[in-house]
Amino acid sequence: MNKIRILSTVNRLSAAGGLLGTHSVSAGMPMALAMLMALALPAEAATKDIWDGKWITAIENGSTVELPSSVMDGLVRGLVVDDIEYGTSYGGTEGSSFAAEHYWLASKKRPYVFMAEQAVHTATQSITYSVDHDDLGVMSGYLDADSGRLFYNLCRTDGEHLQCLDMNWSKDEADFIAPLIDHIVASFKLTKWLPVHYPDE
Repeated sequence: MNKIRILSTVNRLSAAGGLLGTHSVSAGMPMALAMLMALALPAEAATKDIWDGKWITAIENGSTVELPSSVMDGLVRGLVVDDIEYGTSYGGTEGSSFAAEHYWLASKKRPYVFMAEQAVHTATQSITYSVDHDDLGVMSGYLDADSGRLFYNLCRTDGEHLQCLDMNWSKDEADFIAPLIDHIVASFKLTKWLPVHYPDE
């Protein structure tokens, strides 16, 4: 299956109260991307202009993940194919280049196999780190030939469905965003799968 295309747009800001929750977390977080590059933790003052220190809990069918609350300041769109909603796209904001897609697929493939198939379609992508387990796949590196944009993608599986999170951001903001990735990755969890009725059934 090819990567999900955004066929329709859903503005979820008005429904955020039912889909997303917010809470604060402590400022001290270890770095998840040390294997990519040595990055210093940002000064606390540097984070305040872009991020208020709060997180939203993004919920999709079969998984949840915590994302910086600032993603709600950008364009939030539903990923929809044939009237079935497969996830959510969070665009960058004026204050931050961080963008993410949280989605699911009905597939029994190993997570990394699916991710590798998608990477073939991105000619400029440079993979610098990867993980390939039966139930988990991780792929990270640079999106462009100029190494100006970083990405970190991961997928988990329950055996019947893939639950995925794709993230990317500008290298210029790496010092600020890298420590946030650690928290996001740790918070990405599988939840109960709810049956989906497909239109052609």
